[in-house]
Amino acid sequence: MALSFLDNAIIWIGIIATSLIGVYFSKYSKSVDGFFVAGRKMNFSLVLASMLASWHGISFYLWLPGAVYSMGWGGWVVTCGTFCIIDMAMGYFFAFKARMIGQYTVPDLFGKAFGKKAQLISGIAYFLYMGVFASAEVLAIALVLNFVFGMSTSLAIVLSAAFVIVYCFTAGQYAVFITDFVQYLLMALGLGLLCVFSFGGVMGAGNTELLAKLAEVWKDPLQFTPISNYSVTQVIGFGITGLGAIMSPLYFSRAFSAKSAKVARDGILCSLYAMVSHDWMLMVIGIASVVLLGASGMENAEQATLYLSAHILPMGICGIVFAALVSAGLSTVNSSFISGASNLGRDIYQKFINPKATQKQIVNVGRIGIVFQAVLTVVISLFADSLVQLSYLIGQVAQPIFIVPILAIFFHRKPKTLAACLMAMGIGAITSVVWLLLGEPDLFHIPMPAGMFGLIGSTVGYFVGNCIGKKRPDVWHALQRGEAVAE
Repeated sequence: MALSFLDNAIIWIGIIATSLIGVYFSKYSKSVDGFFVAGRKMNFSLVLASMLASWHGISFYLWLPGAVYSMGWGGWVVTCGTFCIIDMAMGYFFAFKARMIGQYTVPDLFGKAFGKKAQLISGIAYFLYMGVFASAEVLAIALVLNFVFGMSTSLAIVLSAAFVIVYCFTAGQYAVFITDFVQYLLMALGLGLLCVFSFGGVMGAGNTELLAKLAEVWKDPLQFTPISNYSVTQVIGFGITGLGAIMSPLYFSRAFSAKSAKVARDGILCSLYAMVSHDWMLMVIGIASVVLLGASGMENAEQATLYLSAHILPMGICGIVFAALVSAGLSTVNSSFISGASNLGRDIYQKFINPKATQKQIVNVGRIGIVFQAVLTVVISLFADSLVQLSYLIGQVAQPIFIVPILAIFFHRKPKTLAACLMAMGIGAITSVVWLLLGEPDLFHIPMPAGMFGLIGSTVGYFVGNCIGKKRPDVWHALQRGEAVAE
């Protein structure tokens, strides 16, 4: 669907402005602190905006309305309801404590709790995970570029990844945070305008016409129910996927980069409340796409937000919304790649390959990691069927690898062993992948998504492993006593 010249110009201006901001603030990204944790200078406003721009990336803005369009209003409840609950738990229980430790990466926490070998293994795992995680965002950006410019999705995926490589090479985390602030203002404005126009269009239809339009698209009565026609296994599975907040480097990087533990906690908590309101607006947009677009004329339901924007928004405002969508996607991918770069540069290269590495060497190795992550992201994106399915699969495999060790770091106030960490991660990964390959069958007539089966295996592995090997002092007990915890 062709957009006006003005709308296209606004989209390009947004992309170019983001690039220029990155180039300008690259002067703050020469050191390890500047490149990986923004010099630990982020105030409340920047933490708040950066969280919103990065965690609620473009994939949310496309998959949520798309899920509502194709699955019914319960698509929001199922695919994102648990995210809201877990997000709040993350802000309340994790951000403050993570900033107290004051490290650079999540594997740093593994090193403090389980030892250096745990930091190496988790550093490799997190480095790969960040490349996989970003694939949903890159695919979403590609869907926008496909819609706006008519280019093939494959070409759009490659171009998106190439742009992010160039941006991350120069920008670093400080520039990402600054652009996040601008991108969030754009996104809030664009989403608010689209929601207002959508609500007005839906209210303009009479009750009879409204119900007729909904029935035209939602042919299954279950699509009018809170869980639509998702199976119980899928409902639980998306709930497991929501646990991603607890292990997300996007959260922890904001906590580590904040000025203080209080700023980390308050900024993340406030962003979570705003995210919930965003979800409700996206549900309105999804329902509006059903009513105003009907059952025909849309090639991909995950582009419902795009079709609706082009259909109801005035010239100029439509360009703002599309520019905001692309910016939201780039923000999340940038943050993901830089988080992965810090895993490679610090957790692997500096800790185990070259302990005497200079800050420039660490940053340069991280940049090499960005290229590797981009290649991994492109490969996964090219073979993905849909945003929702891709996010679901990532969640089912990733959560069982990381969740149990992270929960143990924060809540299991007992001495821990390296074996506990390694067995939890290994068994969690193996059991979840095997259960996925088996088609996620019920277990003793109990719906059993792969992520849940993997978490059960990971939990058993952790407690068995904690009986093996030399125990290390609990991190939090040591901090309370004012003692340094050796890695």
